[in-house]
Amino acid sequence: MYNIMDKYKSEIIRKSGISSSDVTKAESDLHLIINKNLKEYLINYGALSFRSMELMGLGYSDGSYRNIINATKKARADSAIPLESLVIEDIGESHYILCNNDGSISYWGNGNEIDKVDSSISEYIKRRIKEELG
Repeated sequence: MYNIMDKYKSEIIRKSGISSSDVTKAESDLHLIINKNLKEYLINYGALSFRSMELMGLGYSDGSYRNIINATKKARADSAIPLESLVIEDIGESHYILCNNDGSISYWGNGNEIDKVDSSISEYIKRRIKEELG
């Protein structure tokens, strides 16, 4: 993942200043254990944006739509996403990209898992950057 991110680092916007205690607080707020790969993403990047891709993360205010805690709680209430999953991207109209407790990434739409998308957050980010590049 890091090679492609290094290549386009001037275009990638990230939140920084995220600590392991911020991740622990998120786990407590959401009553789950965050997968180690997602923890690494959150601590290293906070959240990422690249062109039209806006991934959820930490470092945003509690009310921000980009805050992973806020987005996950909203999706739990609106679309009954699994309690062990977190929203990493809101693609609109009750459709979400989720990071599951095993680290895999799923597409969730209208209350149902539609498809497994990638095996990890790093694979998802790499694929999304490539999609944004056309």
